[in-house]
Amino acid sequence: MLPGTGRRTSQLGFGCSYLTPENAAVLDAAFEAGIRHFDVARAYGRGLTEGIVGKFLRRHTAEVTVTSKYGITPPFSHPWHAWARRALKPVVRRLRRRPVLDQRLSAVSALQTRRASFRGRDARDSLQLSLRNLGLARIDLFLMHEPVASDLRDPELVEVLRAAVADGRIGAFGIGGPARHLDELLVRHPEFGGVLQYEWTAIEAKRSDADSFTVLYRVIGGAVKRLEAALAEDEALRRRWSDEVGHDLAPGAAAGLMLHAAAALQPEAMILFSSTQPQRILDNVRMVTDTDLTGAALRLVDLAKRWAATQSPLE
Repeated sequence: MLPGTGRRTSQLGFGCSYLTPENAAVLDAAFEAGIRHFDVARAYGRGLTEGIVGKFLRRHTAEVTVTSKYGITPPFSHPWHAWARRALKPVVRRLRRRPVLDQRLSAVSALQTRRASFRGRDARDSLQLSLRNLGLARIDLFLMHEPVASDLRDPELVEVLRAAVADGRIGAFGIGGPARHLDELLVRHPEFGGVLQYEWTAIEAKRSDADSFTVLYRVIGGAVKRLEAALAEDEALRRRWSDEVGHDLAPGAAAGLMLHAAAALQPEAMILFSSTQPQRILDNVRMVTDTDLTGAALRLVDLAKRWAATQSPLE
């Protein structure tokens, strides 16, 4: 159950960071597979992703829950910019053939999409835009997008967020970003710790955040991707591990088992994953919900931890 909302949702959530107008069908694939939580941010897709999710939500608003994040400012957020981008794409493509101009365009783009602000008035304005883009009256979880402790200097911020909870525009608020920043954030600003969203894989030790609702992302990224690459490159290792785990670690299977392990090891947390392939979404959901795979998943975690301890930090 999500905090502050009284709403139940699926443990698996779908991350929309790779969503584009061209692959928007993955939202329906995720819904059909049983996923009922969708995670987005104003900065995703250079400000366009919330609008794509909003079109999907028109058909499923009452059935799904949503996270959005604010603080990193996109260069634009209005849907008509999608048309402008398509119209200008040939011009931009020609400009990018000239190396100096390409470097300048890339630099400007990076600055536009990484500028962050966590003042109270910015949170208020961002919430209003996100509600409009998503076509919602309420966002279930509203998170700061990758803050550090020194960003949170405006005393008005927490009051703006509490007021939004009180009037029903958000269910709960908190922090979304790298785990390495959380300890200092929580020491200096515990008032924002009701919801914590951070990256974690089952290979790593668990954090102790008993007073927070936890959302985990990149659970099949980082070390898990490196593990999959190692198994793909070394057929003998793959066969040996398949025998020890009791499951064929064909391409994609290790990631599916590690996703299952994350959900099994952190049953109170929400687990996010992303994909641009409808079949991979279905396969992942099937693996996570197949309780017969729990033993294999946990055996793979034990092997993966021993393997990770032998790897160079640079690998």
